[in-house]
Amino acid sequence: MATKKEEIFAQINKFHQIDNNIIEKLEEFVKILLNYNKKYNLIGKSTIDDIWQRHILDSAQLIKFIKDKNLILGDFGSGSGLPAIILSILGVKNVHLIEKSFRKCEFLEIARKTSENNITIHQKKAEEIHGVKFDIITSRAFAPLDKIIKTTQPFLKKDTMAILPKGKNIVNELQLIKKYNKINYEIQPSLTSKEGNILIINNFL
Repeated sequence: MATKKEEIFAQINKFHQIDNNIIEKLEEFVKILLNYNKKYNLIGKSTIDDIWQRHILDSAQLIKFIKDKNLILGDFGSGSGLPAIILSILGVKNVHLIEKSFRKCEFLEIARKTSENNITIHQKKAEEIHGVKFDIITSRAFAPLDKIIKTTQPFLKKDTMAILPKGKNIVNELQLIKKYNKINYEIQPSLTSKEGNILIINNFL
């Protein structure tokens, strides 16, 4: 009988082929995350027992919407490395982690080594970063949608896409961005929660 972890690997493999090398890297990331969580509170204690579903699969499912792995991805509020390091392990070639907390960046410096792809860590507030634009934006627990849009404006290209995991309050959050009348978005169901959604914004500007 398959373990929960093996079931998650099988689910990921349905939408993104993984091999033993990737599996080993995901396992190593989880090991590091759990170790540092004791000091830095990177994920909620109530989610630890279900870490493979709540955090790894929840992050990995975003790869379905990234058609070109060579695009530059910027992750805002990267404290736990989720989803960005998981996406990097799965093949996204160039990822930027934006996290103001020095202590959480200590964790990210260790966790980044689980990926063979390029990961740049910015230990700064978003408004302190200049001279970089992203093709893809992710953010898992950084801020409400209206603040994400406001914060990410300096980093946008004309065709930048955002892939944002959201919960049951997504309807209320969408109400807050009506003033951005040019935004084009779609909502996809999450694989990990009946109340979960993935908000894909295809046009910010």
